Order: sequence, then C-alpha cells, then structure tokens
Amino acid sequence: MIPKRRSGKLTFRHWQGFTVMEVLIAGTIVVVGFLALATMFPTGYATVTKSGIQSIGLALAQQRIEFLRNAAYDNITATTESSIPGYSGYTRTTAFLLFNPDIGAKIVTVTVTLPSAGTPTSQPIQLTTIIAK
Repeated sequence: MIPKRRSGKLTFRHWQGFTVMEVLIAGTIVVVGFLALATMFPTGYATVTKSGIQSIGLALAQQRIEFLRNAAYDNITATTESSIPGYSGYTRTTAFLLFNPDIGAKIVTVTVTLPSAGTPTSQPIQLTTIIAK
C-alpha cells in the first residue's frame, strides 16, 4: 500500500501488516531457533542418562563400603559380584590389602563397573577406605 500525501508529508498511519520479506526473515529466524533447540535434546538426554548411571554406581559402592564397616573385621574378604539384584549390568568388586597387620587395618577398595546403556563406556566408580579392628 502506498502512503497518502497530506500537505507534503508522508503519513504511515494507513500502512497495515507486514511485507512478505519481513515474514520470511522472521520465519527463518524462528525455524533456526527451533532447530538449534531440537539438536540440544539428544545431548541433554544422554548426559542425564549417564549421570543417573554414575549415581547408581556410586550408591552401590558406598553401600558395599558401609556393609564392610559394619561387618566383623575377619569377615572382610575379596569378592566379585557380577549380578547385583535389581541392578543388571553393574559389577561390584571388593579388594583388600593388609595395611598394618600389627594394628589390624585393611585398605578396602570397592570398584563398580557401569553398564554402557547406549552411551560411551565411562570410567568405573572406585572408593577406597581403611577399616581397622
């Protein structure tokens, strides 16, 4: 629409709507924004999944350490649990080393191997503590 002239001045009061070019540019900006947002979802989902797997692995290692702290000193033995009830794919290994036999102290290391679950294989979770008589 061409603006009307009134006493030598252009008035833009009667212009209505947007031009086709403005609509195309705005649409392009919106589409690019949505595509950028959509590409972040798989990365975010993978990160959340990996964090959940690591949290479970850490909890399983802490659970084993607490179990050994409450067990009798002489019952602390090296074990490998390839199947943990309720946690398929996780492997928990307990190793110990006599730290100071004179005072009765053992260095206990619990290692939990995590399942891959579609994400790149991550480092195992490892906790170490000293347990004395």
